[in-house]
Parts: sequence; C-alpha cells; structure tokens
Amino acid sequence: MVCFLLSIGIFFTIWEAFSYHSELNKLEHLTHRLNARPLEESVQPNDHIGSRPVFIFMGKEVYWKDLAPNLESIYGKGVEKKVVGTFPVPHNFNGTDTSNITSDSERVYFPSYGEFYLHTTVGFFKILLLNPDASEDDRILSIASFVSGNSVHSMADARKIQPIYGHPSYTEDRLLKRLFASDQPLKLQCGHIALFLAFILSRQGYRVQLIQLRTEDQKKGHIVMQVFLPKMKKFIMIDPDYGAIVREKSANRILSIQEIAILVHDKPNSIRIEDIGKKHWLKATYDNAEPMPNFAWSPDKSGEAKAVSRKHYLQVMKDYTAFYWISDKSVDQHKWETSNGFRWDGELIFNCQTAR
Repeated sequence: MVCFLLSIGIFFTIWEAFSYHSELNKLEHLTHRLNARPLEESVQPNDHIGSRPVFIFMGKEVYWKDLAPNLESIYGKGVEKKVVGTFPVPHNFNGTDTSNITSDSERVYFPSYGEFYLHTTVGFFKILLLNPDASEDDRILSIASFVSGNSVHSMADARKIQPIYGHPSYTEDRLLKRLFASDQPLKLQCGHIALFLAFILSRQGYRVQLIQLRTEDQKKGHIVMQVFLPKMKKFIMIDPDYGAIVREKSANRILSIQEIAILVHDKPNSIRIEDIGKKHWLKATYDNAEPMPNFAWSPDKSGEAKAVSRKHYLQVMKDYTAFYWISDKSVDQHKWETSNGFRWDGELIFNCQTAR
C-alpha cells in the first residue's frame, strides 16, 4: 500500500513538472520570435514615408521631413504639404479637431500635447506628442494608451507580424507603418499586441517584461506585458488587448502582475480597473479567429460592448492569474530571459536557473 501511494505521488510530481516545462516551452517559443532578427523589408520605389516610421515626438512642432523623409526625392520639391482633415480611430471615432492645427512647407504646428490623427495631402499620420515637462512614468503611460487605443482585437494582422506560420521570427517592425502611417488600427490579439507594445517601449529605452497568464486547469491563457516605471521604481502591468491597467484604490498606485494576482483573490474591492484604451470589442461578425488579411476597420464594425468593464475584468484577472510566467528584457539586451513561473500567491513553481 505504501509503495502504491508513493508511486501515485511520484506520478503527479512528474506530471506537474511536465506541465510547467510545457508552459515554459510555449512561452520560450513565443519570445524566441521576438528575439529573432526581423526579416528585411525593402523600401518600395513610391514609399515616401519609409517602412519603419515612429511618430512619437517631444514638443508641439513636427517637420514634414520627419513624417515623409523620402517625399521630395520621389515627388520633387514642389509637392503640396497640407493638413486636409482627420480620420476615426477605435478609441475616438471623431478623430482630431484640426481647426487649430497650422502648417507651412516645413512644419506642422499643434496647439497642445497629445494624440493627433491627420489626413494630409501626403498621407495619413498618427502622431503622439509627449510633454517634455511630464514625468517619464506619465510619458510611458501615454505611449501605452496610444498603442492600445489604436488597436482592435483581431487576427487580421497576424501574418504581417509573423509572415510564415510557425516560423521562429517575430517581425514587429513590419507593423510600424500600420500604426503610425495609415488610417487603420493594429488588428492583433493579446500576445501580438503585448509584444508590439513591449517593442515600442523598449525602443524608447524602457525595461519591459512579457507575462503569460494561465487558468488553474492550464487550458486557457492570456498574455500581457509589464514596464518598469523609473519614478515609481517598480514594474506595472499593462494589458494592451483590453486596454487596461490596475491601481490600488487607497494609494492610487499602479500594480504589477504579482500584486494584482494576490489582491484580486484576497481583496478585490481594494483595486480599481483603469480603461486606458477606451475602445470596444468588434462585432461578432468581424471578431474572426482567422487572419483575414484584407479586413478594414471602420467605426461601424466596433460593437457596443466596452473592452473594459470592472466586473468582467476582475474575473479575467482572477481566472487567468492562477499561474503566470514572466520573461524579462532589459534595455541593453537583445533577447528575452527565460521565464520563471509563479502561483497566484507568489509561490515560485518553476525556476529557469534550476531547470537548466
């Protein structure tokens, strides 16, 4: 009888170890795609914008040459550069009030800091102007809000970010033009949009982490990311798919995934869900699990259901933080570190050092 019970115990121990190794391998495969060198994408002859734009600026003036660096070499110096209107985005169907935006042949002048969506004679531009007097923490949150608010939960861009299914390369730079230089949002699901936001913040010089969340039965998962806030001196969780961050009510502190996992189980009333994306889920007709590369978003394709509701998101966090794995990437590194696994209460269930 003792031998039988001992055998059963050994079986479950091996099974649990196998499960943790399996989850780690899944996350390592996902992060390996981000480590891989992006496939080169040549600039097309008529590409006056360039293939890898990033329109995040300090100040209230932007040079046309920063938006369209190849414009004059392709079309000549006489091409007209003018703001003619705006366009809708998932978190703001009205786009930008352009009445106080002016321009000349060299620059565009903005009345304030913030997000701007410009339809111009030389292209569509999504521009984020950061206040140089704001704290680094606030600027990070502005970038997170910008990326999240300009994405919808869809697989339409899945092949653009991973051109060959199963190929171990993640070409996040291929989506820069979609985000910054088109009238379309990013169409990505949780893992891809978390990796893309991590890529943008890492490019800005910030430390980021990738977090894989799992349910108790290990059958369902969700992926979010974290970024280190220099002023707060801590990592905070950002969920760009939902467009959410989580704060502690009493101190108004933004929480890390470790803090969220414990509080959402023990003290759910002590936390506040903040909607930084301000978007809605797509209507069921358009929320397709397949890539749909030709899907074009428009406001009528977003439904009434908000991406963030307190009751639903609390349940998501409670269910999906039963186990979680953290992969870290610091500013001076070009690859993700192998993850550690934790239970919701912070217990270490898998250590990458001891597994080697």
